[in-house]
Amino acid sequence: MEQFGNLQAVLWDMDGVLLDSQAAHFIAFREVLAKYDFQVLDSVFKPTFGMTNEQVIRHVSGERFTDEEVETICREKDEQFRVVIAKEAVFMAGVEHWLTEFKKNGVRQALASSGSRENIYTILDALKARPYFDAVVSGEDCASKPDPAVFLRAAGQLDVDSSACLVIEDSIAGIQAAAAAGMKCLAVTTTYPREKLPQTDLILTGLNGLTAEMLAALFRV
Repeated sequence: MEQFGNLQAVLWDMDGVLLDSQAAHFIAFREVLAKYDFQVLDSVFKPTFGMTNEQVIRHVSGERFTDEEVETICREKDEQFRVVIAKEAVFMAGVEHWLTEFKKNGVRQALASSGSRENIYTILDALKARPYFDAVVSGEDCASKPDPAVFLRAAGQLDVDSSACLVIEDSIAGIQAAAAAGMKCLAVTTTYPREKLPQTDLILTGLNGLTAEMLAALFRV
């Protein structure tokens, strides 16, 4: 691990980091909401990326749906999402390389996502990515980002101090959660342009631009 300074663990977000799942989420929401005679535009949906299903529905529909209807829509949306993403999941550029490099060099890895556990494992299986991860924390396990709980829980499962963790994120809420957890953060501009992201430790267009030297500089001993 010396080539990465004192980096001991990488905590990966999933949607927008491991893979581009935004279109699959939108398709699933659009198809399910259409059954309830409700249309949602892509321009309205895009700012919700990174939110929980319930937060998305409340954001786009206000008080239109009852709590019971929201619960049903969330369940149906996830079922449809899993059908779509199982056929279309591919790693984003540079991701598989770094998953392999970190594992080869003894850096522990966790997936820390606001998604449901079933969604997470559907995607990991589609990508054949389970062997890379030593821990998985889902939105069902703790409070949603920007609460830091998902990252703190992941670090705890890996038994690594926050100061030795790198979070890889694409969302505003995720970057805020990493900061609140006291962790360094690499943000990728796959969902939001650089100017809309909060200030953080490192911002790249994608992981194919990441180098060992950048990591060593972030985690200089």
